[in-house]
Amino acid sequence: MREDEVVTDPVDARLAARLAELRAERGWSLGELAERSGVSRS
Repeated sequence: MREDEVVTDPVDARLAARLAELRAERGWSLGELAERSGVSRS
């Protein structure tokens, strides 16, 4: 494996996809989701 490769857990990938789907449905930016959830956008 190369040093710059990222191994993504399947659960992490599913969670990220679902969050993106929900954000799109609501028209929220990543910043807005972060603000509403109280976590950093990174």
